[in-house]
Amino acid sequence: MKTFCGRRAPGPDHNLQQTIRHLLLALVASLSLANLNAAEPAPDPWYELASLLSRIKAPTFPNRSFPITEFGAVQGGTNDCTAAIRKAIEACHEAGGGRVVVSAGTFLTGAIQLLSGVELHLEKGAVLKFQTDPKAYLPSVFTRFEGMECYNYSPLIYAFEQHDIGVTGEGMLDGQASNENWWAWKGGRSAGNTPNQRKDRDLLGEMVRDDIAPGQRRFGEGHFLRPSFVEPNRCRNVLIEGVKIRGSPMWELHPLLCTNVTIRGVEIVSHGPNNDGCDPECSRDVRMENCTFDTGDDCIAIKSGRNNDGRRVGLPSENLIIRGCTMRDGHGGVTIGSEISGGCRNVFVENCKMDSTNLDRVLRFKSNAVRGGVIENVFMRNVEVGRVADAVLQIDFMYEEGPNGPHKPVVRNVLMERITVTNTPRVLNVAGFSGAEINNVRVVDSTFKRVKKPDVLEEADVKLVNCKIEADPSKESRYPSIEERLSDLEARLSPGSKPIDEAQAMRERQKDLAEIMSMGLVNRAERDFNSHITNAVILSRSIGYFVWRCEQNRTVVVSKTGRDVSAKPDVLAKADFWCGLLVASSGGGILCVLQRRIGLCGDAT
Repeated sequence: MKTFCGRRAPGPDHNLQQTIRHLLLALVASLSLANLNAAEPAPDPWYELASLLSRIKAPTFPNRSFPITEFGAVQGGTNDCTAAIRKAIEACHEAGGGRVVVSAGTFLTGAIQLLSGVELHLEKGAVLKFQTDPKAYLPSVFTRFEGMECYNYSPLIYAFEQHDIGVTGEGMLDGQASNENWWAWKGGRSAGNTPNQRKDRDLLGEMVRDDIAPGQRRFGEGHFLRPSFVEPNRCRNVLIEGVKIRGSPMWELHPLLCTNVTIRGVEIVSHGPNNDGCDPECSRDVRMENCTFDTGDDCIAIKSGRNNDGRRVGLPSENLIIRGCTMRDGHGGVTIGSEISGGCRNVFVENCKMDSTNLDRVLRFKSNAVRGGVIENVFMRNVEVGRVADAVLQIDFMYEEGPNGPHKPVVRNVLMERITVTNTPRVLNVAGFSGAEINNVRVVDSTFKRVKKPDVLEEADVKLVNCKIEADPSKESRYPSIEERLSDLEARLSPGSKPIDEAQAMRERQKDLAEIMSMGLVNRAERDFNSHITNAVILSRSIGYFVWRCEQNRTVVVSKTGRDVSAKPDVLAKADFWCGLLVASSGGGILCVLQRRIGLCGDAT
């Protein structure tokens, strides 16, 4: 017998046994690895929710009460209680915190500034009415207007660099905003000749573009930028609970650069311009639950700064939870953008209900190549929707400036699960552009009924997975073709036709334009009409609609890029091969043009 290094040398049978053994081990290993890979589930994006909920904790306050009536406040709604409320807040703060109590009754006030440790509590039947004189919100404070830093009128309720603050109770906060005061500053038909924000808004935008130091951006008195209603700014441990909010000048709840925010059981009904319900901006760990939104703009709109300001500050909105909320009227149930230059990530939406003919979309993203921003990790599940006016999911990168800028907008890793909708024109309305990124967006295990139109999907990775789509079977609900619509408009405007009253014109205008724009038949640079429609004026013979054909004796204003450009009659005469529905701003500039044949005749000078 041969030996090898003192050990028995392997024979032929042993070698064969070893070979078989190695092959079996390799086979078992490969099968185990395959089984492991097959069994490994996809990461659950909701896994982090429990840990987020555990660390978002509402602040508590010492058991001390400071009734505002003990500091000189008089109910009735005619006496100015601003000073009395300020004294109560200061006393509460100096005592180490507690509750400033607004008892049943109506109290008139100007700006309220909260301090650390103070809970402003409105008892049942209490109403805080806020003055509409802008001077009641001076001196100006450091804030943001549409995501741009500046000094401006104080928000109606404001806190700056405070901690452990609250606005709670069963009472009402009434901003008294209307077309007679704050809302008129937006401009447009209803504002008449009153001052409006356009000049100041443009100036602030130029300051941001030119990187003017925020401390030098002074607005407030003599200017016309509307304040938000409730704005904790650079605060931590914030509670807003139970109150009812009406008549906001602009955005309603605006936690700005805050951490650990709880908003629950709030009822918001306010239908003015830019009346977003809640706008967390550059805020972290925000919990919104069991709230009701019935608004003139987005119900919830997550922000992170506009353009250069958003990129300079560089703080995304992150770790936001939206649960058990009801969304009624609004441009979007949950919207992210457009002031999103700082980015947004980790948004969880669940168990919400949405239903209104005036609710345009369930989930909405909006940005462009000027805003930029990365939006990622957005998850929505178990949402019941009755009706929406436009689409279930909108991603709009053609918003305002569209692709005309150097900053790539990104939406990625979005999952919508178990969404049920009983009536929607379409499921998807997604408009990207080459160079932008819309990636890994999935709608899963969802049901959509009474769908009338095909999806719009441009330059995007968006897929429906295991979804049930039921077309609307009723002939009456089918929206007419564009040719049918134009023919109907022409017939109604024929000589001798009955004039259309203004209220009817507004309703018809919104319906027509919503359909026309959602069909993608307008100039892409003006895709989103919602930022303009409130102030739009339909070109008409008197009031109503005007289906326009180019004629030599007719002068209009046409713009392909949003600029106002006066078109000469002789130029228009050359374009008589097309017709369209023209929509003008109050200044006469065209906001959009419906193309019927070849399209725009081009900018004319």
